[in-house]
Amino acid sequence: MERAHYRIEVYYTIPDSRGIVLQQKLQKLGFSVNKCVRTDNYLININLDNNQIQKVAKALTQPVTQQYTINKPYIPPNFVYAIEIGYLPGVTDNVAHTTREIIEDIFKIQCNPEKSVFTTSTYFFWGNLSEDEI
Repeated sequence: MERAHYRIEVYYTIPDSRGIVLQQKLQKLGFSVNKCVRTDNYLININLDNNQIQKVAKALTQPVTQQYTINKPYIPPNFVYAIEIGYLPGVTDNVAHTTREIIEDIFKIQCNPEKSVFTTSTYFFWGNLSEDEI
């Protein structure tokens, strides 16, 4: 797979309930997780200029509670481990399809439905975790 033209990482500026719930579930299973933060990542394989990709990032972000980076990794301070999870080829990525449709609607263009947008999630963990536990 070739490298995406753009990578947008969206993260919360307030506590994210998705990370909190995962942290609590892992603690109940006996893992020493003190904190968990999740980012939503959008891999865009469409030729856009800087103004256009900024517009896309803003469309994917709730400005009161979220911020984004473009082609620069979001790195929270002092995390212990990070895990990125994406869909396997052939598995439907509904968020990617919706993101592609947003791009098509904003710029009145047609994009390849199978190769233009992909999504992943990155989970950052804090705590006393070993490599075997991850």
